[in-house]
Amino acid sequence: MRQIRLSIFFAFLGFALCLNQSAWASPRPLITFSCGIPSSLPQWQTLLDIYTKAFDSLGYDFAMTYINTQRERAELQKSDMLDGSCARKKDFADSNDASKVVLIDTPVGRSSVSVWRHIGHLHAPLPENMFSEGAKVGYLRGTSIAKLLVAKQADATLVSFLKPDLGIKTLAAGRVDYWVGFTATVKFLAEKLGLNVAIVKVANVGTSTLYPFLNKKHKNLVEPLSKELDVIFLERGQLVE
Repeated sequence: MRQIRLSIFFAFLGFALCLNQSAWASPRPLITFSCGIPSSLPQWQTLLDIYTKAFDSLGYDFAMTYINTQRERAELQKSDMLDGSCARKKDFADSNDASKVVLIDTPVGRSSVSVWRHIGHLHAPLPENMFSEGAKVGYLRGTSIAKLLVAKQADATLVSFLKPDLGIKTLAAGRVDYWVGFTATVKFLAEKLGLNVAIVKVANVGTSTLYPFLNKKHKNLVEPLSKELDVIFLERGQLVE
């Protein structure tokens, strides 16, 4: 009987020790990136998987939150909510206050921007213009290239959208004449929504290589993260597009 009581005592003692260790164990630190790619797109999930794997190897948990590119600049400057950005052009550090963010010099993506039009819209611009006279041009709020194109043509009107799928639907319905956006995004949404026959690409207007950025408070992770990403993309054999 005494032996049974001792066995029960040591079992409870072991259980208590396990609970104590769990209570005192430090949770893994969390790195949170902002990302200007809407979470409904496949590129979001691909980047989330890549960064989760890379940071896991470095002993960190990882999360990503959608913030449009215009607001992202302000949020990163605050340095209290976000630890980095998932994919921006290489000059982002200069335009976003280089004292707050640092470039991870490993490319993760490539984005092509193109102009699309409604299939029924008469596309007859003057040679020096991208859009037809008096055109309504849709774009994703927070992006800038549509504004740059329209600035060269005073009679065109910009129409902003919070979500790319709403913009593509509006273009397909003929309520805007053009859409300026990321080529891969337009193709994916047009296929998903069954709108391929309603829109047509007019021209490619730019291609950019995209890189991650870290808040400088994590500058000790710059080299380790770059190495982890190099390994992952060597295995993948291609950038995210």
